[in-house]
Amino acid sequence: MGNSTDRSWIKPLYKTLAPVIREVLAMSFFINILALGVPIFTLQVYDRVVQHAGISTLWGLATGLVIVLLFDYILRQARSRIMQTVALRVDVEVGRAVFDKFTSLPLNVLESRGGNYWQSIFRDVDTVRNTLSGAPAILICDLPFAIMFFGVIFVIAQPIVWVLMIIMVLFLFVTWRAGAVTGKASDVRPEFPPVMGRARLMIVA
Repeated sequence: MGNSTDRSWIKPLYKTLAPVIREVLAMSFFINILALGVPIFTLQVYDRVVQHAGISTLWGLATGLVIVLLFDYILRQARSRIMQTVALRVDVEVGRAVFDKFTSLPLNVLESRGGNYWQSIFRDVDTVRNTLSGAPAILICDLPFAIMFFGVIFVIAQPIVWVLMIIMVLFLFVTWRAGAVTGKASDVRPEFPPVMGRARLMIVA
């Protein structure tokens, strides 16, 4: 069976979620733009308020910052709810496809695997849902805009960019090490990894 047939169950789901994904990316763009409000406010306070004692300017900047933070909060809450909706839809569609395939398998195929193997496949659906509605999905949406932040910081304060890059490398290293330690701590593993197991189940004739 070709790869196009094996993945045919993904295409309808992707077509359904594509507009929602674009909406989430658009929200992430504006959220990251608004996130520049706090550093810009700080710079303006030092340049216009501290040096020139511009109290009226401070009130104007503070009012603008409050408005920016309010819109930022609204967009973040809306994005979070959309991500939860996407995760629920994926959970329903993938869970239904897995269950339909599970119930259509021959008895000898079901008996050839232990109960833990089949349970791991359904648990993987929960993992997908939690990933799409949690921090990893939001991080993926925000990650491309890190380049924008580095560009802005490079223009404002070039030496700080190198400090941030070192911190990011250290953070990625710590995250990688934590993942490696967690993987080694797992004593019980299915015969196939959960994701591969689900993929195998979806293509079993």
